[in-house]
Amino acid sequence: MVIICSCVPSYEEKQLVSDRFGVCINLPRGASYSDYNQYVDYDAATLQVENSTVEVMIGGHPQFSRKAIKNVTKAVNGFMLLGEERTNGKDKLLFGMNRRNHPVAEFYGPENELVMFSSTDLKSIRHFLLKDDVVIDCRGSA
Repeated sequence: MVIICSCVPSYEEKQLVSDRFGVCINLPRGASYSDYNQYVDYDAATLQVENSTVEVMIGGHPQFSRKAIKNVTKAVNGFMLLGEERTNGKDKLLFGMNRRNHPVAEFYGPENELVMFSSTDLKSIRHFLLKDDVVIDCRGSA
């Protein structure tokens, strides 16, 4: 008997999660993205994955350590994990991308995109959120 095990995530679809910031997320089967709201400089919504509810914030000024946010200038080949922390009773993962591939002095701004996932406990879905192709640039390279 041969047993084949696949470690490749089985994605249902690429979901546009922020049109104005050009950000998509590859959702696994059974996941949903809802409660979308647009604010002055960021978008927010809820991601339901397995039995976990995760807040998603896309855009400027996430509540995250400044040291991690500054790493966005290094993220020139798509979204990368900038940092992980636990603050204010929440686990947080911050992803970012420098769209224009140039070292901007100001790390908040039109050249950079920031995506933060937060929840009281991300342990059960951390494996999903840390996959290389979960957060995607939907605008392509410009």
